[in-house]
Amino acid sequence: MPFLARFIALMWEVRRAVRRLQLNNNLILCRHWNMSIDLVLIQRFEAVFNTPSHHRVHHASNARYLDANYAGTLIIWDRLFGTFAAEDEADRPVYGLVKNLNTFNMFRILSHEYIGLAKDASQRGLTLFQRFCYIFAPPGWSHDGSRLSSTDIKRAAGIGAKPSDPVVAETNAQ
Repeated sequence: MPFLARFIALMWEVRRAVRRLQLNNNLILCRHWNMSIDLVLIQRFEAVFNTPSHHRVHHASNARYLDANYAGTLIIWDRLFGTFAAEDEADRPVYGLVKNLNTFNMFRILSHEYIGLAKDASQRGLTLFQRFCYIFAPPGWSHDGSRLSSTDIKRAAGIGAKPSDPVVAETNAQ
């Protein structure tokens, strides 16, 4: 009987030693992988999947990054639909809204856009089409053209617009 107990204890220790060796090898492989990762592999990954850089661009309020990087997991959809914008080191993303709310009231933060849509769509004298557009047209759309869309903001910042464009020329003159 003592022999059987010693044998079981020895097998238990061998099993623990093998586990430690396996864990150590796995850690070494992971460290090697992280240190020898190929730049081409990163570029291929970023071409298909959403990365932290893409997500920073999505939440930025810079004119260059407005209406960009909608994808949750696969950034390839933004590339296909033309809404992709890469992060530019010269123009770091600034988080926030185009027009800040200046409040910490969580209800106001979560509901301000819905309240604004309801007010806009319920104005007197609008056609059914104009009401529809207030809800489903791009941000900044208005029936009288009194608001700036993200395209107008980009154009005023000189992004994606020709220097002879009237909005750009007017902005540069100031």
